[in-house]
Amino acid sequence: MKVAAVLGMRPQTVEIGSNVLAGAEPKSILEKANLMIDKRRDWRNPFGDGKAAKRIVEVVTKEHAVDPSSL
Repeated sequence: MKVAAVLGMRPQTVEIGSNVLAGAEPKSILEKANLMIDKRRDWRNPFGDGKAAKRIVEVVTKEHAVDPSSL
């Protein structure tokens, strides 16, 4: 996962430390960007593993006996 200094708000990523709220002042943006450049990247993705769609297709096709290759 990449780091970012956010001008808006992504509460999930701010809570786990993968983003910081920088605001709109240039000095603050620079400070927060420098903070994030050196930050350890050991957080867990708050949005999951990116495999939800695959899991949904597996459940739906299994429950309705549909061949996933026909979709």
